Amino acid sequence: MKNQIIAEIALNPFYTHYNKVLCARNGLSKEDSKDLFQSVIIGLLEMDEDKFLKISNENLKGYVCRILWLNATSKTAPFRFNNSSNTVELNDSHSNIAEEESEEKEFIIKIAKDFFKKEDIEYKKKGQKAWNVEVLKLYADLGSYRKVAKELKINYQTVRHIVLDLIERINEDISYHRQS
Repeated sequence: MKNQIIAEIALNPFYTHYNKVLCARNGLSKEDSKDLFQSVIIGLLEMDEDKFLKISNENLKGYVCRILWLNATSKTAPFRFNNSSNTVELNDSHSNIAEEESEEKEFIIKIAKDFFKKEDIEYKKKGQKAWNVEVLKLYADLGSYRKVAKELKINYQTVRHIVLDLIERINEDISYHRQS
């Protein structure tokens, strides 16, 4: 039954058209479009039978469209990493690339730590604690505005504003240090 449903999806013009439009809007080639559709079909085939039947009984069309959309639009989707036109060829300079990435990470971490120190000093001059830095650190640990808001018992929009403001200021510092 599962294979029959998947075969119907693979031949259904709705899904193929939706996939082509998504890929075209997100700068993927026709070849990428075919690869994406095939990877979604393979994912469905590899899915546990019970899970697949549960999804097919609830909202299979929505599930397939969501998976296509996520893979076509997300820069971090597994499809993007496995796709030949979007991957970097590995060659002799691969170790140089890894070294450069490591140096870049170290540079960014150093700038962020320096920023945190400056922010802490500014607040200490006022006799206060750099609470905004603490909010950002907590966000880095918990990974969600709402989780931070719940932990601190403040509005999540406040957390979001603080985090985005600090990230923007850190990015400005990074840009400034790259230019000098």
